[in-house]
Amino acid sequence: RSVLEVEKSEDSSLFFEALRILGVNLQMLFGNEGSKIRNKIIMITSCKPDEGKSTIASALSIVLAQMGHRVLVLDTDVRRAHLHTNFGITDKKNGFTDILTEKISIQDAVKTATDIMLGSVNVEKLFDKPWVNNINIITAGSTSSNAINLFNSEKLDKLLAYCKDNYDVVLVDTSPILAVSEPSILLNKVEGVLLVYRVGFASRIALRRAKIQIENIRGAGSLSGVVLNNVTPEITVADSYYYQKKYYNLEDRKVNNLQKNTGGGKNV
Repeated sequence: RSVLEVEKSEDSSLFFEALRILGVNLQMLFGNEGSKIRNKIIMITSCKPDEGKSTIASALSIVLAQMGHRVLVLDTDVRRAHLHTNFGITDKKNGFTDILTEKISIQDAVKTATDIMLGSVNVEKLFDKPWVNNINIITAGSTSSNAINLFNSEKLDKLLAYCKDNYDVVLVDTSPILAVSEPSILLNKVEGVLLVYRVGFASRIALRRAKIQIENIRGAGSLSGVVLNNVTPEITVADSYYYQKKYYNLEDRKVNNLQKNTGGGKNV
């Protein structure tokens, strides 16, 4: 199911609220004009496949679009591309690799709200979401047997420069950092790196190796942050509920005391 169609259940609300906190943190880290992010490329990777990096990239783009940023989501995971399906786009062709092989221009490759509406997403789900116009997508493109040379080409530098100049935030979904070489080439071409870590799935040794590999290329302390995925919901929900209930119960007691001290007025 498309991330645009996720129902507002308790679990999804907590998921998107956590991403809103991440979005605010990114504004603090990369904001340069009244906390707004401008012309920044942020790479999102993981230690190994199936850690949820594409889902995080897609959902984070929604949160940043809701915050008023113009966002481009660029899928460079050319080996196992499925980011496009998160937006209901049925075909990955005419995207990233096709730009680099000059089969299509950058402008023609960009997918907009119109392409999303023509995809598998229920159009009615988008009527009350004007922020969807803030999201553009470049899919992974046609399968290529020469990916490493494409990543080493000057055409990639030109593509990233165009994206940076035309969008507030560019979220680059890459292959897992420990699995293939392409993400390492991108490391020095971006302003920030987020590492998605699926708790209980990838080992802590893999997480440490990924951090070391990133810092060996970009320098010590260059990892922007680690996004924890698959954290046990029972613990987080319970803790959140406990602190919210404690806080609001305290406020309720203050109101009750105020009502008693003022004669119990019902309109207080």
